[in-house]
Amino acid sequence: MWTRFSSTLIACAVLIVLFSGCATKYTMPLDATPPSLDVNKNSIVLFTLHTANKIAESYEPEVKFVTIENVKGFKKKYKVIRSYDFQENLYYSFLISADLPPGEYRITEVQGIGRSTLILGQFKFNIHLHFTVPENSIVYLGRIEMINRTRKDGEPRSGGVLPLIDQAASGFAGGTFDVNILDASEKDLSFIKKKYPQLKAQELKVILARK
Repeated sequence: MWTRFSSTLIACAVLIVLFSGCATKYTMPLDATPPSLDVNKNSIVLFTLHTANKIAESYEPEVKFVTIENVKGFKKKYKVIRSYDFQENLYYSFLISADLPPGEYRITEVQGIGRSTLILGQFKFNIHLHFTVPENSIVYLGRIEMINRTRKDGEPRSGGVLPLIDQAASGFAGGTFDVNILDASEKDLSFIKKKYPQLKAQELKVILARK
């Protein structure tokens, strides 16, 4: 007999395969110990990522990985260790940082989960936001919002359809993410400099990502 427990076991198996693949997963420079702020080799890009789920509000999208790719197809998949803000049944907020040589890039894939006691949904969504990295710089790309809402025919799904119960209950099978870029530099940079005082003496350039 199919049970919620069976569904959860399958979801766990799917996530193990998804999150333990052979691709190299990088530590974000601000999550390093100590935080890495050396821009002599690579510039550092920063953005805040805000997620919410309008279909199933208690399954707030918890980001685990962000993938960034350059125009030549080179990818870096960054691990997201923790959020900096969370409101139950409302949202998650994350600070994302990446160390990249100068050039043209895009944020491609955002992966993560939404969970309750017995249900574990997963999402994997391509956002394709473009940005430019100048030399020897720390760059703020903006506040990126990902809001899961009911998808219409032809729109990409937020996640797969299997396992059926978990993906339906979490809203990722029947949803799609609306993605928006906001200039929240005044608020975000104040928060970032407070969290990382060593950034106070640094020039932070605002070059917003673009669709």
